[in-house]
Amino acid sequence: MSSSEPSVLVVSFHDWKSKRLAGFHKIGEALLEADYDVYFASHYRPLALSLFNKDEINCFRNWRALMKGISFTSEAASLLNFTGLNLALPGPLRRGPLKKLNHWLLDWSNRLLASKCRRLCPSPRCIVIESGGSITAYPALKKAYPGVRFIYRPSDPCVGSLTATDSLLAAERLLVREADAVCLVNEEGRRMYQANGYEMDVSKTYILPNGIDVEAFGAHYETPEVLAVEESVCYVGGHPPDWRPILALADKRPDLRIVIVCPEKVPAAIAREVEARPELIYIEGLSPEQVPAYVSNATVMIIPYPDGWGARPLGMHGKIMQAMYAKKPIVAMNLDPEVRKEGVYVEETVEAFVERVLMLRGAGSKEYSFDFTTRDWSTFKQRFLEFSEL
Repeated sequence: MSSSEPSVLVVSFHDWKSKRLAGFHKIGEALLEADYDVYFASHYRPLALSLFNKDEINCFRNWRALMKGISFTSEAASLLNFTGLNLALPGPLRRGPLKKLNHWLLDWSNRLLASKCRRLCPSPRCIVIESGGSITAYPALKKAYPGVRFIYRPSDPCVGSLTATDSLLAAERLLVREADAVCLVNEEGRRMYQANGYEMDVSKTYILPNGIDVEAFGAHYETPEVLAVEESVCYVGGHPPDWRPILALADKRPDLRIVIVCPEKVPAAIAREVEARPELIYIEGLSPEQVPAYVSNATVMIIPYPDGWGARPLGMHGKIMQAMYAKKPIVAMNLDPEVRKEGVYVEETVEAFVERVLMLRGAGSKEYSFDFTTRDWSTFKQRFLEFSEL
């Protein structure tokens, strides 16, 4: 990659290539298609976490590869996926007497990341930052890149997170106030920021919903082997589901095929529960190209989120839209009740969830009235380039 070529720095939770697909991947694609070299910083990846974690993005092998940098080349531009040395402490050690030490380590690690970004990408046209741990790097990046345009993309606002720390919320308040543009996913996010007293400049705030690959989820596919049964229930997501309704469903109908797809390791206790139920199958993630075949061939799609998630400003997000476009019945728990208006069944209890899934097994396809006209990723990419002034 040449420092003379126009470039953009992206700071995201995600890796460029993994079993997760998010809006930041489409932002990267849009930039590459517009002939911008992209420096894709995966943040943050604590070294301590990589020593004990075996999942796809947090394992030591992946951390080592990102520290070296992984290059990708398109027809007209290139992308470098990398991370910086991060010495933040593991979760339990971040509290109590080591809290101040962890803050110092995180601050130092963010300065190391900013220095590495400056060395690799000395003069980006703009810097795009994702919500989550990435935002803690903003002060160091702002110091390293004075005068560069910063865009904050809160795909999942920290203020709506159930685990956000006071320091993370303070970092988000600062970024929302100072960013040159705030690119929200939906109006729910704007209302949540306003309700929590965030300083937002309306003139620099935009709404840009995430999308789906409309063509992919409207096509027909050969049925994956695990779904080649008369009736099947499927969850496909990047976040671990609430296992209570899943296990209850498996116990209620032991003969019903239930397929859970998530790119994270399951806890040992859950793994034992899965192994004890022959028709309950766990798949540790799929490539994004494989997902449409699973969604299109399941009888019912389920979205059982953990407790508290119903209050998060997720709105009409990818998992819902994918299943809707594939004309699949959707049964959810702990999801924003507003999506009931679109035909999604959002149940309040495990018992109601199980009953609804069993009721819909023989219902066939479901028609939805939701307007997908502007929800294709191609529209998303075009609009991002327009509002980011690239």
